[in-house]
Amino acid sequence: MGNLCFKIRDLPRSVRYYEDAARIDPHDPLAHYNLGCAYIELGDLTKAEGSWKTAIQREGLGLETSGVMNAVDDPLKVQVQVVVDPVSFPAAVALGQLYLKQGRRDEAYKSFVKAIQVKPKNPQPYFEAGRILLESGDIPKAKEFFDKYLALCGEDVKVKAVLAKK
Repeated sequence: MGNLCFKIRDLPRSVRYYEDAARIDPHDPLAHYNLGCAYIELGDLTKAEGSWKTAIQREGLGLETSGVMNAVDDPLKVQVQVVVDPVSFPAAVALGQLYLKQGRRDEAYKSFVKAIQVKPKNPQPYFEAGRILLESGDIPKAKEFFDKYLALCGEDVKVKAVLAKK
């Protein structure tokens, strides 16, 4: 219901449903992430920040674990491994964006690095971290992040635009 209310822009009701979900299962990172998204839309930056931090904590950074799959003896049996996309990634990216808007560059950088730890193959946080480092004058380290961003199929146009401003 929270998602439905969010989509139709009934944000106060959406918050109530997300809060209910977080109360029912306080360890559910998705409930806290969604709550943060609703709070940010309502303009409550403090509560959004708190909800996203809680989502990351609840998921324990969502670091991937490699499970050992047992061999299937019967060729007619099928084994399925479900991999859930970690909520910590969008929560860390959202926190980074929030911190940038507030001028909290060090916290933003740390949040993007945390996002990289969760999903190291996603180019977005590499770009954001590189941009922060470039603006703070750490050009060699910024170059490392931009190189990784490009290696992960990031858009070279974005990097050129940022470098042109510097």
